[in-house]
Amino acid sequence: MRDFMRVILRGATMLISLGLLFMVGMQSFTIYVEGSRLNEMAFYQTGLIGLLITPLFIITVLYAFRNPAVSAKAATVAGVCCLITGTATTFKSLVLWGGISLFVALISFTGSRIRKKVKLKVIPGGKLKTRLAQVSQ
Repeated sequence: MRDFMRVILRGATMLISLGLLFMVGMQSFTIYVEGSRLNEMAFYQTGLIGLLITPLFIITVLYAFRNPAVSAKAATVAGVCCLITGTATTFKSLVLWGGISLFVALISFTGSRIRKKVKLKVIPGGKLKTRLAQVSQ
């Protein structure tokens, strides 16, 4: 059961982060390009900040299975940056993406806390040998 929950939480982290990467990246790129075309400095800067946040979502996706603690930290930083940028500028949908990113950070943190079950075996001579428990049930 533990392994199943680990895989489900880490997979959910990866899929939601991929969606955030696509949505935030595309919206930020669109705002960035339109701001530069219309000479609107506020749109241009807001889009640029959004584009600078997207590598954090890439880190979240890349480390979702291998090291979910790193994934949780990257999602937290991305969420806080999105919330700050969304409330300070006219790009209000960043507030929504920041909230979802903080939810992803919570899922990833929960997935990192679930450990594999380890079985200890005493070898003659008083040494301990560890191996992953085989589910035989």
